[in-house]
Amino acid sequence: MRFFLRAAMAELSAVWRGKRALAMLIALPVCVCLVSVIVPDDVMEPAVPVGWAMSDGCETGRELLEHLRETAGGVEFFETDEATLRRKVASGEWECGFVLREDFDERVAAGRYGRLFTLVFGEGSTMQGLVSEAVSAAMLAVVAPQIGSDYLESVGAVPPEGGWELEPGSRLEIEPASGEPAGSYVSSGISRSLLRGCAAVLLTVSAVSFGDELARRRREGYFRRIAAVRGEASALLPALAVRFALSFAAAAAALAAAGIWEPGLVAALCFALTAFAAVLSVFPDGWSAAVLPFLPAAMLVLCPVLFDVSEFMPALGRAGSLLAATHYLRGDVLPLVMQGCVFLAAAWLLDRCFKKI
Repeated sequence: MRFFLRAAMAELSAVWRGKRALAMLIALPVCVCLVSVIVPDDVMEPAVPVGWAMSDGCETGRELLEHLRETAGGVEFFETDEATLRRKVASGEWECGFVLREDFDERVAAGRYGRLFTLVFGEGSTMQGLVSEAVSAAMLAVVAPQIGSDYLESVGAVPPEGGWELEPGSRLEIEPASGEPAGSYVSSGISRSLLRGCAAVLLTVSAVSFGDELARRRREGYFRRIAAVRGEASALLPALAVRFALSFAAAAAALAAAGIWEPGLVAALCFALTAFAAVLSVFPDGWSAAVLPFLPAAMLVLCPVLFDVSEFMPALGRAGSLLAATHYLRGDVLPLVMQGCVFLAAAWLLDRCFKKI
């Protein structure tokens, strides 16, 4: 334990003195904060995105969706299938989502209004309650004529030739609280996924750079002498632990300052990337200078930062799933932890194989 603490302190001192490592750590909170500060507030706070999944030919559901789009100010409803809805809600791209029953029309026509929807929301969702109230109010507005007609017929009232119709002054109206039509600025908005994507890209770049640095360090004389006495694992573990802690602190603080609090997910991402750096340390050093300039651009395409490439090109989507940033942006903690464990095992196996060559 004493060796670990001393080695960790030496690593902290090396990070403080080193230009590249310190610049990488500082760049993360600076870039995230600059994006959140420079971009106007009306762009950083777009309409609340909500998913909507219903079966084909659902007429009442279609009517309800159109009513919501006209009246629910500050909320943008996106029609999609259930699988896509759940994936986007889990990743934090959408605030929540509503899945309509297969027999939605039949139940509404029969006056059975219980359990018509399944509300899907993630751990970071905060607006699902307000959105649910808006959907309930819109549903009431849609079925109010039918409820009124059924009641009048039940008491023996004879409907007129053209059917029952409410006077304009008696109709239920839902006015947007924001005063703006839904989706008026969502198309030009930058969602929180851009801030999360910025953090994920910078953490990946930092991990790749650190892996190349470790590869160079492992071939220096002082490291070989320490490894001969304490073992390579004992010599590498303090450096990996310090970089994990620093990366987590920088990313969590930057995202928290931008209003995004997800420490568990950030910790899982940092764990997977630190383990990936351990894999890279096994290979010869000096290659990162040729890779790092192109890595951010490649990640913007492969990872669901601005868009999900898997919806257009499944082959690229499978390639993107190999990156830890993709699982982070989708909100998947378990794949990140599993990926980190696989990377650690791969680093150990590759090191054993290279020593036998």
